[in-house]
Amino acid sequence: MLQALAAPCYASSSSVISISAGASHCLALTSDGSVLAWGSNDHGQLGDGTTVSTSTPVKVKGLAHVVAIAAGAAHSLALKDDGTVWAWGDNYNGNLGDGTTEDRLTPVQVVGLTNVKAIAAGIMTSFALKDDGTLWAWGVNSRGDLGDGTLEDRLTPVQVKVPAKVVKIGHKGTFAVTDDGDVWAWGNNVIIVFGNNSICGMLGDNYDQVRPTPFRVEQLSNVKEITNGLEHVVFIKDDGTVWTWGLNDKGQLGNNAKIDDKTVTTTPVKALGINNVKDVSAGYYYSLALKNDGSVWKWGEEYYTIPNMPGVYSRLVSAPEQIGGLSGIIAISSGNNFYIALKDDGSVWGWGYNENGQLGSHASFVSAPVKIIDGSSHTSTPTVYATPSAIASANPCAGASANNPITPTGATATYPVSASQNWLDLRIMGLIGLLIIIIGAAYVLFTRK
Repeated sequence: MLQALAAPCYASSSSVISISAGASHCLALTSDGSVLAWGSNDHGQLGDGTTVSTSTPVKVKGLAHVVAIAAGAAHSLALKDDGTVWAWGDNYNGNLGDGTTEDRLTPVQVVGLTNVKAIAAGIMTSFALKDDGTLWAWGVNSRGDLGDGTLEDRLTPVQVKVPAKVVKIGHKGTFAVTDDGDVWAWGNNVIIVFGNNSICGMLGDNYDQVRPTPFRVEQLSNVKEITNGLEHVVFIKDDGTVWTWGLNDKGQLGNNAKIDDKTVTTTPVKALGINNVKDVSAGYYYSLALKNDGSVWKWGEEYYTIPNMPGVYSRLVSAPEQIGGLSGIIAISSGNNFYIALKDDGSVWGWGYNENGQLGSHASFVSAPVKIIDGSSHTSTPTVYATPSAIASANPCAGASANNPITPTGATATYPVSASQNWLDLRIMGLIGLLIIIIGAAYVLFTRK
């Protein structure tokens, strides 16, 4: 159930300093150490003591002195300044780490964890990095997701078997960067493609089984940040370049290669035309990059709407494109076909699907970024929609090419295709529809005589 929002934009009493997106809910950390949550709440992932979904950000109950947040698919994590970790929401596989499988509508403390300095959340997994460089995990483990050498779900934290000091966790777990610059990986290494056929390569090697014990990814070095989507991996090197590997059936590798749903690239390839990147985020078939200048770039499967046309369409973007209407961005996060961004004034923006209010009180789908939480002014203001230049950027007529054709969702793209050809096809279809109506009406009138 979705609770309606009366005002177009939420005004927080404290500035937002960090954001995290789950499958269909969002978290925001404010400067006073409290946490806001909004969107889907079917498992209590908003932490307000209910299971009522809401487009209005609500304050998570019983939390203070929070320094970091992480959203899983339907569970949430918070790290407090005393080094303890707290969790709430979905607990089916023990992803809350409290020793039970009972959903929690308000935060509970994760058992046995102290001196934690960083956290991360996967779909149904949770991770905590301690001051001593050890990495701990809990939750679902059927594909070796926790890296403890077993396939057993864990209701309380177990140590991930990385044989070196960890300094950085992958945004969704699965990867860890150690103090010697190496990258270690574990978990599922199989990608399902072309029907039910499976091929290996998700973890950057050719091993055709799951990896319950971490292994060193030989071809990686100087990695600054790393994350993964459903079937691809994105990482930043120390020099600010972006690299990817995995399946490229939606253009999610960003190297402008031919779209291919049968081949997995296990050797990292460089995303074209983008440098000076400080953060990356990956959706199911989509990648985002945040540059040092505060601009946000996208590639992969993009959804959009066409003015005066029903439905939502998709196109494939095989090389990075800048997202119009966004500037001064300091953080990004990806959910299930929706995306949020934090500006330097503390305002939160979002775009994509909005079935559960994860983008605030806007339409069920928004093509261009809209404001969800107001910034440093702390006053409720009308929603700021995209400028004409931003709309042009989101418009399928802008930048369409053989590598990013405009195709209705669920349809098969034909290569190459141009924007003008698409609009022509739409006009022809409209004329054909009108002609059919006229013929039908004439037939009815004729048969009545």
